[in-house]
Amino acid sequence: MAYFIQLVRGIVAKARFHADSFGDFRDRHPAIARDLGAFVLVLLLALVIWVLSAVSGNPNPFGY
Repeated sequence: MAYFIQLVRGIVAKARFHADSFGDFRDRHPAIARDLGAFVLVLLLALVIWVLSAVSGNPNPFGY
C-alpha cells in the first residue's frame, strides 16, 4: 500500500511539473498552444458525441 501511495505521489508531482511547464510553453508559443487547445476541444466534442451515441444504443456512432 505504501508503494502505491508513493507511486501516486510521483505521478501527481510529474503532472504538476508538466502543468507548470505548459504555462511557460503557452507564453513562448501562443499560436501552437491555441491550436493545441482547439484540437483538445475537437477531441472532447468527438468524445461527447461518441458517449451520447453509445448511450442511445448506437455502437458505431461515426459509421466506421
